[in-house]
Amino acid sequence: ERKSNTQTISTLTERAKRAEINLLEHKLDDGLRILERAKDDCSAQIKVLEVDKQKRSLQSEIDVIKWNIGEWESKREEVASLI
Repeated sequence: ERKSNTQTISTLTERAKRAEINLLEHKLDDGLRILERAKDDCSAQIKVLEVDKQKRSLQSEIDVIKWNIGEWESKREEVASLI
């Protein structure tokens, strides 16, 4: 009977470990999807700013937009490095 109990405990422990691994893998997948979306959002913002930059004629406005583009590019690189 003791052997049976030990085997049951071992089986339950393995099931718990597998369940925890599955949960962690699921959380990792979710996190990666969120980061991919964030990277895509950064790219979309850059495109919007590039279009806006073409419409501007004042150099001061263009400079501000260029700075914003640089910030979005930096953020996109930061997010990409986490993926």
